[in-house]
Amino acid sequence: MSTDAVARLEQELGVLLRRSRALSRATAHAVHPELNFEAYSILVRLDDTGRARPSELARYFRIGKPTLSRQVQLLEQLELVERTPDPADARAVLLTLSATGRAKVHAARQARREELIERVGPWGEDTLRRFATLTERLNASLDADGGGTTDSSDDAAVAERFFKG
Repeated sequence: MSTDAVARLEQELGVLLRRSRALSRATAHAVHPELNFEAYSILVRLDDTGRARPSELARYFRIGKPTLSRQVQLLEQLELVERTPDPADARAVLLTLSATGRAKVHAARQARREELIERVGPWGEDTLRRFATLTERLNASLDADGGGTTDSSDDAAVAERFFKG
């Protein structure tokens, strides 16, 4: 394999990640001016799953429970998520989007998709599907441990290895 090809991939991924974070920050701000992109990611996950236990979210995002707890507190204060008892386990709670949270997330996601359509729509549907498949494959290749640990140090090690500087 050519190191030039890998170097180019590394460079382009770095640019993509920086632009993605900037877009995510802007999208989070559109939902609520006090919202950070990490908390916005939790909203998107809840929108995709319908509901989740905090421990499931911590595992999914590979963050510690205290970090997730702070993000959830912010989302509750902004009235974007609600806690409900877990019918399967009375000791546990489930997080769901509030009606306001759902409406704001849907509006933000729709606006983001419309912007993407404007920017990459001319590529054509086949190209976009191939790109999505390759991106999914890349994400799987970069997955530090096959998923499941709550220790973000694995992700940090992968990031350090692949995206130095």
